[in-house]
Amino acid sequence: MIHFFASAPLFYTTYIIKKTQRTETKIPVEHTAKMPTFEDFAASINISYSLLKKWANDPQKPAFQRAYTRAMELQRQWLIDNANAGRIHPNFAMFLGFNMFNMKKNEEKKEEGKTVNVTQIYLPETKRIDNGSTTEVEQNRISSASVLDKEETEHKDIQLT
Repeated sequence: MIHFFASAPLFYTTYIIKKTQRTETKIPVEHTAKMPTFEDFAASINISYSLLKKWANDPQKPAFQRAYTRAMELQRQWLIDNANAGRIHPNFAMFLGFNMFNMKKNEEKKEEGKTVNVTQIYLPETKRIDNGSTTEVEQNRISSASVLDKEETEHKDIQLT
């Protein structure tokens, strides 16, 4: 199982051929490879995902539990490496991080009788090429907040920029 996740490619490259009357230039374009999943691993050894999960939760199989945990770490690293390289859209990287790996930072702030829970994810700097001539670097920071008004006891979601 560890080999399946450790050997999963991060990306693959295709080429755009730009021709002029005198020259031909190959421009490499990186694409994100398919993320390795436990469902794909189970299919590769011809068992169901539910049986794989059963083995992972079986206290009689500690070696399998360790391998499953390591595979999850490799899957998380795959996500981080592709996010660092800018091959995954920041919102989707955040979605996967939240839902698969609990990768979030929660802060609670008190504000005039209200509790504000702030979640921020900082993604690495990503390079983006615009119109093939200029390169700009931007810091991707995605923030959201949930405000709990103690008097009304209702949640209000706000988007921070």
